[in-house]
Amino acid sequence: MPRHTRNLPVVLLFALLLILFAGNRPVAAEIVRLPVTIDYPLLQNLMISKAFRGRDESVVLVNEGSGCLYLALSHPRIMEEKGFVRLEIGITAHAGTPLGSECLMPLAWRGFLVLYQQPVINSQTWQLSFRTSRSRLFDAGHQPVNLNGILWQLIESRVFEYLNSITIDLAPPVNNLKEFLFPMFPQHMQQQTQAMLDSLRAGEPLITPEAIKLDILADVKETYKPEDARITEPLSGKELEEVVAVWENWDALLSFMVATTAKDVLSPEERQTLMDVLLETRYTFLDSLGNQSMTHDFVRVQFANSWKQLAPIFRNHITADASPQKIGYFSFFTAADALTVLDGLGPTFGIEVSRNGLIRLARMLGSDPAILHYGSGVNPNLQRLFEIAPEPVQAPAAPEEEPPPEGEILEQDLPPSPPPESTPESTPAPTLEPTSEPTSRLLDFLCAPLHAADGRNLEEIRKWMVAGDNVDSYVRKVVNLLKAQAQTTAREKNIPPAFRSTYRLMVPAMAWQESCFRQFVMRNNQLTYLLSYNNSSVGLMQVNTRVWRGVYDLERLRWDIRYNAAAGCEIATLYLKDYALRDRKGQKKPDNETIARLVYAMYNGGPGQYRKYLERERSGKLYKSDRLFQEKFEWVTTADWGKISRCLVGG
Repeated sequence: MPRHTRNLPVVLLFALLLILFAGNRPVAAEIVRLPVTIDYPLLQNLMISKAFRGRDESVVLVNEGSGCLYLALSHPRIMEEKGFVRLEIGITAHAGTPLGSECLMPLAWRGFLVLYQQPVINSQTWQLSFRTSRSRLFDAGHQPVNLNGILWQLIESRVFEYLNSITIDLAPPVNNLKEFLFPMFPQHMQQQTQAMLDSLRAGEPLITPEAIKLDILADVKETYKPEDARITEPLSGKELEEVVAVWENWDALLSFMVATTAKDVLSPEERQTLMDVLLETRYTFLDSLGNQSMTHDFVRVQFANSWKQLAPIFRNHITADASPQKIGYFSFFTAADALTVLDGLGPTFGIEVSRNGLIRLARMLGSDPAILHYGSGVNPNLQRLFEIAPEPVQAPAAPEEEPPPEGEILEQDLPPSPPPESTPESTPAPTLEPTSEPTSRLLDFLCAPLHAADGRNLEEIRKWMVAGDNVDSYVRKVVNLLKAQAQTTAREKNIPPAFRSTYRLMVPAMAWQESCFRQFVMRNNQLTYLLSYNNSSVGLMQVNTRVWRGVYDLERLRWDIRYNAAAGCEIATLYLKDYALRDRKGQKKPDNETIARLVYAMYNGGPGQYRKYLERERSGKLYKSDRLFQEKFEWVTTADWGKISRCLVGG
């Protein structure tokens, strides 16, 4: 037998032993780096809070003999310079000999001290300190200067010791991070999660032009393997309702952060990004809920994607002020950055954004429970972001017309409603009594809630009801309202003259396609507002109450046709001016009719439809809604109002 054949059993046994030992060997931990970013404006404010708490950001180190010996530091300013942290301090120094009420041989100096420092982190206590490498003095005009004698002795003996003793406590944000991350992992992973959190330690600080950056290092020995692809499976029933509730908390938190940022002066690019992200998160939610593709990781993915775009803007504007909550915002940013990193490890890592996690995040920002409240009120700062006035400018009311008779109210194309439990023997007379609403907000989305016009201006509402024997008069009245509102909005919003005639055609076409010119309908023998098939868009212009929550008065959108028309025109104008007509390098502007169709696509599906619609048009694969709007636009152009009967009276 050949020698190599005789040795084969030995080789196989050796290989088997290697496999067995390898299988029993502890899994090597992977080091995950969770970033901590301390922007210089934030660092400056943290230093002011810690060491310059006097009037006008100052601290008095010496004050003897009624000011004869006096040393004060003020207005610390921090930036990066040539690989160092540059700390500039204003100095006011008086040096003399106190004698009774007199100050003998007084000297005074005012100028600046600049320190070039390196950050140092204590991994046990999480204290960030600064080691001075060199220093320079400048006079009041920022010219280099040398000081000698008693003034320099006073500065040298007190200032350097004080400045070198300043530390920034990073323990609170690290502890907040631990509390935030722990419940993000599945319950059966608690032991592994705790081991990961116990391993947290600081990396070396890195000086960049924008911030001091350091990594929190964590040992991760294994990741969560979801069973049956639970993370990415579409949800239904109670699980879907729970995710919807978490998303509403997330939308409230995002709205709070965006609105807080909008208080500041924003660049056009920053404003555009804030609008894009807020609108896209809301439209994507509606799309996923509507096509039943909502998954467990929906909120986590939205959070991570949004944070990547918004974090630089939030840091630039929210932490730049000296608010008492700045350390809370720092904790929030650290936790959000960590979540984004963990999200990048893939869905099998097992993290999931929960309501408890969002509550912990919100607590870092403040104690106000309204931060996570999914309310219906108007937020002036969101209106400022979208450049919308507190009250949309409405077209003047037309002369009063006779209200329609209280006859049959047509119900074609109404939103679907759940089947009744029983069929009554006879149809009762219409009533305005309110009916009970579903307790579940998810049920509100899937099954249309009924809201009666109880206690409202019924005479005004009745003027805008569709009567079967007076359709022409009703259509004429709505068309006049839409044309007048389009003209008013075009003037108020400075729509380019070259597009105004198209705009005046676009608005009625949108209302025709969206609502068939209806604001109110009769449903289950009760007068109510028109509600879309997914129970989120209302009235004549079908303004989406989830997308435009906080920007418009939701009750007035439902019950005031003029307010609804004005809001719809403003939204269409936003998409026209900020998206469709925006200059884009290397792109030729479409013709006016294409722009009108493009605006309608965004009105329906958000800013993301800009590129998607143009691609559909190029490929000839238009949506049904695209083609239907184009049809309505052509009918409005030719004043073919008779075709309105196809949706009003089924003709």
